[in-house]
Amino acid sequence: MNPSREVASSEYDVVIIGAGIAGLYLLHRLRGMGCSVQVLEAGTDVGGTWYWNRYPGARFDSESYTYGYSFSPELLNEWEWSEHFAAQPETLRYLQHVTDRFDLRRDIRFGTRVSAAHYDATRRDWLITAEDGHAVRARLMITAIGGLSEPYIPDIPGRADFHGESWHTARWPHHPVDLGDKRVAVIGTGATAVQLITEISKNIGHLTVFQRTANYCKPLRNSPIDAASQAKIRAEYPAMFQKCRESFGAFIHDFDPRSAFDVSDDERRAHYERQWAEPGFGFWLGGFSDILTSRAANETAAEFVREKIRERVNDPAVAALLTPTDHAFGTKRVPLESGYFEAYNRDNVQLIDTRATPIERITATGIRTSAADFDFDIIIFATGFDAATGAHKRIDIRGEHGLSLADKWASGPRTFLGMQCVGFPNMFIVGGGPQNAAGFCNVPRCLEQNVEWVSDVIHYMRERQLNFIAATPAAEDAWVEHVADTIAGTYPRQGTRIPAVWRRAADVPAEVRRSRRERLRRFRVRMKEDSMNDRYRVLVLTSLPDLADEVMTIVQRHFRHPQLIFWEMGNAATKPEVLKAIDACDYNLLISHVSGVVLKAHHLRKAHYGAVNIHPGPPEHGGCWGVWCQPVVNRSRRTHHGTTLHEIDEIIDHGPIYRAERWEVPASASIGEVVARSVEECQRILDWTCQSIAQGDNGTRCFTATDDHWDPDNRHTPIAEIRGWFAALDPAHPAHLERVFLNHPRAIIHPPYFDDI
Repeated sequence: MNPSREVASSEYDVVIIGAGIAGLYLLHRLRGMGCSVQVLEAGTDVGGTWYWNRYPGARFDSESYTYGYSFSPELLNEWEWSEHFAAQPETLRYLQHVTDRFDLRRDIRFGTRVSAAHYDATRRDWLITAEDGHAVRARLMITAIGGLSEPYIPDIPGRADFHGESWHTARWPHHPVDLGDKRVAVIGTGATAVQLITEISKNIGHLTVFQRTANYCKPLRNSPIDAASQAKIRAEYPAMFQKCRESFGAFIHDFDPRSAFDVSDDERRAHYERQWAEPGFGFWLGGFSDILTSRAANETAAEFVREKIRERVNDPAVAALLTPTDHAFGTKRVPLESGYFEAYNRDNVQLIDTRATPIERITATGIRTSAADFDFDIIIFATGFDAATGAHKRIDIRGEHGLSLADKWASGPRTFLGMQCVGFPNMFIVGGGPQNAAGFCNVPRCLEQNVEWVSDVIHYMRERQLNFIAATPAAEDAWVEHVADTIAGTYPRQGTRIPAVWRRAADVPAEVRRSRRERLRRFRVRMKEDSMNDRYRVLVLTSLPDLADEVMTIVQRHFRHPQLIFWEMGNAATKPEVLKAIDACDYNLLISHVSGVVLKAHHLRKAHYGAVNIHPGPPEHGGCWGVWCQPVVNRSRRTHHGTTLHEIDEIIDHGPIYRAERWEVPASASIGEVVARSVEECQRILDWTCQSIAQGDNGTRCFTATDDHWDPDNRHTPIAEIRGWFAALDPAHPAHLERVFLNHPRAIIHPPYFDDI
């Protein structure tokens, strides 16, 4: 630790905040470029995450050899990992070894927690101030403070009243803690808690676990690395790191290109069993390609894991509490464990469901829930972090015109590449901040990429004697849209609420996030509008002139600038003008509402995001009518579906109906009443269709199921029957004056055009 604590105001080319994985590598590279650098570190040693998180059981869930630095072949050859998934003490020793090998300590000021960083527009540099008064200036400031470096402890009433010991897992004491005869509470069951509970349950007086959300956990299957494996690892380092550069999340695992439904049930089960028996994240990040995009595929994996949990917990009631049912598999980090579920088979381990019996307060002797009081000697908070943005917001970072970074991010983070922000020139973020791949990654692999990009930029600036760099608003906007677009195409969407994950600060409960909630909602809505709606250029074809405004209102709920064309069915004279108008429209999604429209093949080819027909059903015996939503374009075969669009020079193929509904109307209902009901139902189906497409990632492919199987025999009503039914009506019947909805290629029949059907 630095002995000098005097107030200073030194000047450097670069100041780095944080001496973790990113900060150490930055220091090494920038110093090699000839930059004067100082690293400010709050801890008393290097290591970042691995310095602070020293709770029992803390270890890698990435393979050790994929986690270390890759920039130095000499370092790779001289260091030997003892286990496939190393524990915290070994990882800390590794980072200390790297620090000493490259003589990095002399440029690190330990025990220095930064409290403020202000940009000086006149000098074009940053003034960085620590809590102890130490101050430095630097042309460039780089934050390497990590996305999970700000512990979060919920503001439970009575915390100060507790007479025992308590701490957050990320602030575990640096001295040994004996729990052998202690009554201990652990609040939380995330990835950290899974490791902690597994370890401390082996030798503890009594352990009570307070769980909010059950997790899908997979066995770690760790083992020592023998000499033969060590040699093989060294030989494969180049190929291994290349695979990490190309895989999802920079792991040595990558998704199977097949869908979960490309194989039989038995083959899928065998595939899951093989992956379950393997060490590491392969079951999660090496599964079928649609596990994180298809709800049905996801459920096959989710139920497999649930079965495994139930097999390992003796008490069915406890097993039910430990079995996740409220979120899709993989939408939260999947903890890797080595006996976690068996811990609950011990007589001295108790599980409390805080959803059923919430924690009301902490008392002098323990914890009070809505159901009971519990006495404890120690309370351990495994309650996560104020993730991604929390560590940055803790520091008073102010850019141009005194703009606070906390204020800029009040409605949600906005960055360029997750590493720069408009209004904060000469500042880089490398340590797993928001909107950067390092937030979900085999962390060192992404951090190395970040460090190398930033240091290359600084090298470029030094070569050209540039002293100012800033992200442009256009670049920041484009990146925010890209991030939103990427997220929108990921997790299972239909019928599954996407849970807040730890990367989005889910550990912070609703009552604390209340002040942020509305701002975040508006931000997400705007991101969705900006990213989702622009991809679809919608053309709506309708035969309801009196309802054109209502149709447009529905479509505009989901798409930004829809176009609408009215086609007067049966009027052959207007056909050329309508087709010409369609040709002139710039669309990629076509929605035909309540009518068949005469189109050509090139109209459907132009609708490469799909075409959908929403059509009323036929009059049935007993007054039963219906409506269905049917795809028109099959993108893989370029055929058209259904009979309501014709004169198309392609193969006619009756494809699936994506949504089919029926409803009963009294047999005595007038045609006008039936028409009104049909309009109402078709409008509702139109809204459903637009919403489904807008929330999907590729037009009509977003539909996944048929609501009902329509009887094919009732799809088509011969024209002779239509004529007979119509002619049999009393001359005074309203049908002779109103448009009538029928199951026919020209769905709306008006008397003046009847002979033109």
